[in-house]
Amino acid sequence: QQAEQLQAINSTAYTQSKHTIQQLNQVQNSLFQSPDQSQEQLKLLDSRLADLEILAGTEGGEDEVDWQQRIKKASISIFEKQTLLSKIPNGQPMEYWRVSSKFGVRTHPISKRRHSHIGVDLRANKGTPIYATADGFVEKARSNYDKGYGNMITLRHQMGFNTRYAHLDKVLVKFGQYVRKGELIGRCGNSGDSTAAHLHYEVLFLDKAIDPKPFINLNLANFEQVTQAVRNIPWESFHQEIRLLSQHPVQPSLQPAHASKVPLNSAVTFMSMAK
Repeated sequence: QQAEQLQAINSTAYTQSKHTIQQLNQVQNSLFQSPDQSQEQLKLLDSRLADLEILAGTEGGEDEVDWQQRIKKASISIFEKQTLLSKIPNGQPMEYWRVSSKFGVRTHPISKRRHSHIGVDLRANKGTPIYATADGFVEKARSNYDKGYGNMITLRHQMGFNTRYAHLDKVLVKFGQYVRKGELIGRCGNSGDSTAAHLHYEVLFLDKAIDPKPFINLNLANFEQVTQAVRNIPWESFHQEIRLLSQHPVQPSLQPAHASKVPLNSAVTFMSMAK
């Protein structure tokens, strides 16, 4: 039930935007079918379209006369972002009280030595449900382990991302299993080198740890703001891959696959294989 609630929260902005797009199309059609166009209706339509363009990140379209093109442009942008939000880590892996240790250099609570902390520690009660923050495969699922990370799960996502969930009380997935965003994968615990029940959560890009905080906060409404702040991630290439995938959907076939124009090392290839 909580997994469904997380998915509902993440998709609210997308659902609202789809509803707005439908309403805009309906209102626009009724306006242009009538010889007596209401100025107030036109202002309302333009205002709602402007709000949609802010969400889509396509502001500046007011100079375009063709409203249908503006709606189409915003719709495509929102679809791309929502698709990316299922592929890359985003949102809270669990409900927590506070961040007990941030990403960066810190004094280790057990060794008392200064070293890099390559994730964030999220305090919560033992047994608190932990959810996948993106679609992916279970790369590691380790139980009954008493050192370091303790009971741990590593998920391999698309676009070059991994996430790691450590110090678990229970591991509820198996190696090689495919999980969806928002799916229950484990429960918060105190295993390994840990002084209290919490989740150590990591986000890695090309196997290099990056600060998870922006990704925990990332959603459709703040997509532009967050991604602009997170540097050294090829966001534009991600959008290009999503566009390429939407233009060349994978078709099931019993025949041997023909040579593809998509580079074998591209994210689209990995996304296609993941399907």
